[in-house]
Amino acid sequence: MTPEGEAGPRSSDEGPLGAHGALEVEKLDSVHEQLQRHLNCVFELTHLIEREGGDLDRVLAGVAQILPATWEHPESTCARVVLDRREFVSSGFRATEFRQVSNIVVAGDVRGLVEVFRSSLTDDRHVLLGDEGLLLDAVAERVGRVAERIHAQQQLQKELSCVFELTHLIEVHGANLDRVLDGVARMLPASWQHPESTCSRVVFDGQKFHSDKFGATQFRQASDIVVEGELRGVVEVFRASATLEGSPALFLDHERLLLDAVAERVGRVAERIHAQQQLEIEQASLNNTNIALREILGRVEAEKLEIGHGVHENVSKIIMPLIHGLERELLPRRSKYVELIKQQLNDLASSFTREFTRDFLTLTAAELQVCHMIREGLTSKEIAQLRGVSPTTVSRQRDRIRSKLDLTNTSINLVTFLRTYSEEHSESGRTTANKLRRHDEIRPGGSEVPLSTPRRPGGPRGPSPILGSLGGVPQRGTSEGP
Repeated sequence: MTPEGEAGPRSSDEGPLGAHGALEVEKLDSVHEQLQRHLNCVFELTHLIEREGGDLDRVLAGVAQILPATWEHPESTCARVVLDRREFVSSGFRATEFRQVSNIVVAGDVRGLVEVFRSSLTDDRHVLLGDEGLLLDAVAERVGRVAERIHAQQQLQKELSCVFELTHLIEVHGANLDRVLDGVARMLPASWQHPESTCSRVVFDGQKFHSDKFGATQFRQASDIVVEGELRGVVEVFRASATLEGSPALFLDHERLLLDAVAERVGRVAERIHAQQQLEIEQASLNNTNIALREILGRVEAEKLEIGHGVHENVSKIIMPLIHGLERELLPRRSKYVELIKQQLNDLASSFTREFTRDFLTLTAAELQVCHMIREGLTSKEIAQLRGVSPTTVSRQRDRIRSKLDLTNTSINLVTFLRTYSEEHSESGRTTANKLRRHDEIRPGGSEVPLSTPRRPGGPRGPSPILGSLGGVPQRGTSEGP
């Protein structure tokens, strides 16, 4: 047995096996090449979304350019992406009957499609492979998710812009409700998904404010304006038609929430403006009332003065002549009592008693009588005889009067104080006491000294320039008065 003889048949048997193995290798290479193209497509799509994720149009245009290179025969393949009436195609695009398609679904609604076309058949191979169909579905699904995310971002941006514009509008025209309502009606359409086919209207207390190119339709969305629990108006948004290309939903849920928020904010603004207007009305009414009250008080004071003048005139013309006649009939030692009666009548017609009682509310009626008698120069003994009490009682009343007039521990003469108050009855009695006290000197321990002029260097203390004409001021404990 020769090696060559054995080698020959073995070589003839391995020939067919070698051809079959080469075919399998070719198939594996084709699958590997196809898988590589698919992976490249996924990588490029991911990179495209990362780079252009905020611009949906650029993403869709990029997808249309990427797809043909991923298919088995890129030289005879083209692609098209359609979304919401917008169309994006690859280079050299030409639609044919050899088409593969997958829908783009956004938020559960078919909004577009991704298409791949072949120019012609190739031998006995399928025009489009099944694996390519799976890749096309994956690309369409990814595009739908990107479109949904970008649409949500854009809608959120619109809503935020609406809220910002509304806030700015209220800040600028917050005191003018009509300007606020007109601004709301004009800005709402831009916040909806299709502003070109959307208009709005605000109705409040019968007044209507609407956006540009307004036209009411049956496709309406509305939210009530409530002010202090009362329905006062409505905010309305209208669509031109029930369906638009790529927009199967008439209104979005986010648009409903935004409309309710706007209507609520308008209600609060109207409530605040109404409260401000009511406050201004009440303030004006209060001012008018104060003016009227001042006028009334002025008339009352004038009437009081007129009454006082009338009383004084009646006393002078009617009662005083009678007193003068009585004085002529009395003994000279009783004439002092008649003088006292005359002075009391004069005080009755003047404002001394009223103002003195107002300034010193703690004085009793008996103490007021004693004050009148002291002011007329009666001594404690004479006051005791007239009132039928002891001189000791009158002395205690004097001490209480000095305490209530804030003259305790001072050298101010009570007679001088009362006469000064009578002469300057328009000034408060306490102010008079303070004026006199400024000229008073108190020894350490509270002892009193007579009012006097300041001591000159090396000279004696002189008499008080204020009370010198009254004969000086007696020390406390001595009889006050003539």
